[in-house]
Amino acid sequence: MVRIVAAQLMLIVPVCVLGQDSRKPVPDAARLSSKAEEAAGAVRDATLLAEARERSKELQGLKREADRLKGQFRSLEANAEDPGANAEDPGANATVGKFLCLVRGEWEKGLLMLAKGSDDNLKRLAEQELAKPTEAVRQAALGEDWAAQATKESGKYKEGAKARAAEWLERAIPGLTGLVRVSAQRTLASLGTTAGAKGQLTLDLGGVRMGFVYIKPGGFIMGSDEENDLPIHDKEGPARRVEIGTAFRMGKYEVTRGQFAAFVAATKHVTEAEKAGWGFGHRDGKWQEIPGLNWRNIDPAHTDEHPAGCIGWEGRNAFCKWASAVTKRSIRLPTEAEWEYACRAGTATKWHFGDDVSLFGEYGWSNRNSGWQSHPVGQKRPNGWGLHDMYGNVWEWCWIWTGSGEAKEPTGGQGRERACMRGGGWLDGPAYSARRYTKPPPNRAHIGFRVVAR
Repeated sequence: MVRIVAAQLMLIVPVCVLGQDSRKPVPDAARLSSKAEEAAGAVRDATLLAEARERSKELQGLKREADRLKGQFRSLEANAEDPGANAEDPGANATVGKFLCLVRGEWEKGLLMLAKGSDDNLKRLAEQELAKPTEAVRQAALGEDWAAQATKESGKYKEGAKARAAEWLERAIPGLTGLVRVSAQRTLASLGTTAGAKGQLTLDLGGVRMGFVYIKPGGFIMGSDEENDLPIHDKEGPARRVEIGTAFRMGKYEVTRGQFAAFVAATKHVTEAEKAGWGFGHRDGKWQEIPGLNWRNIDPAHTDEHPAGCIGWEGRNAFCKWASAVTKRSIRLPTEAEWEYACRAGTATKWHFGDDVSLFGEYGWSNRNSGWQSHPVGQKRPNGWGLHDMYGNVWEWCWIWTGSGEAKEPTGGQGRERACMRGGGWLDGPAYSARRYTKPPPNRAHIGFRVVAR
């Protein structure tokens, strides 16, 4: 129990650091991190203790930076709701805007401030960003400029600049040719794994935000040769090596009800369950068909932070199309290979946390701990790459399934007959990294999805 408390405290720490009030980002987080370190030490969990100590070290640096910025925040308080609109103090705008962009990842607010700031380099970068370049050559130039800026920064600022450079270069490279492409690829490679391992991306979906984690290219052993009684179309073998040739960004969490609601409000989309007038859910102690069940009313206790459930083929595809239009990015479902690669996070064990199923409750939801319902996203510990709820909560649609013999990342084809889901749900036993579910029936409350961005 103490181990679980320590893990939960570590999950709350970044929420305090990156909370809504930019003027006081650290004190509560520092106290929580200290408590997490004490709890980890009490159970002699070396991995968790090292994580807590590293987080405490980071927070000490952030506290020093937050203290340094207090004066600049106060100078902008007169226009607190939109501090970027206050151009009377260029120095404060430059300092706080830089902190918001490179440390907190609040680019929309921070860029407006940088554009009014006193730092000529950052002002030029902000102006390029606000122009929202769509041509690959201009995107590459912006990435190169952020890479150059990273050489002038240190600590969290350097990480943030490198992550932003990697983000723009990744977007540009598929549309580049010749020497420009070679240059962009070299710059991206020079950024190293720091930008990839820690780079975060947050996209605005018309008032609601969605966070993504960078997943670097690489290879892994996909599938499993373990014997089981699964239907032939759900078989996980043979285990084979698969190469993921292109970096992508995976949703940090499953798509939430709040995010799906924003999509419905904007498009007036009607889901398959709504059209049918029924869905399968858990009521009165059993799994059954329930008249009128859909994503809006799966459970009276559900909030906008719960994963969207009862999502069918049409709903997930329409959401991706809408999100792509809103963000001017390619938003889609992960391929099955991408999903398992991201889930494993460099591991080859049955679960990304090892082979001991007794630890499952720290990382995922199943019928052993769910209470027969989904839970708000992000309550469990993430995997090694920062992804939450890869096991349980809701099954997650994949773009296509690979078949049993392909040895590289599959492309093309998204027919309904090739649909596949991964990760397990709150109704099922503990799912593992290789677990797959094909030919799913419609309108199920424990089926949702997660998206990737490029």
